[in-house]
Amino acid sequence: MDGFSTVSTAIGTLGFPIVVCLCLMKYIKDKDKEHLEEMKAFAETVKNNTIAILNLTAKLEQFNLKER
Repeated sequence: MDGFSTVSTAIGTLGFPIVVCLCLMKYIKDKDKEHLEEMKAFAETVKNNTIAILNLTAKLEQFNLKER
């Protein structure tokens, strides 16, 4: 109930559009932080996949040389 009274007081003093704008700014900031962490994990996965593909390519080249 305390959070509701805080929001209600903020809306009364600042106005609804300003309070909503501030709430959205916080939401976007939090989402940006989450997205940055996701992208770091994604970049690490791509890096690991690149290493795996390079290793597989090297193995295939060795196999092809032995076949000739």
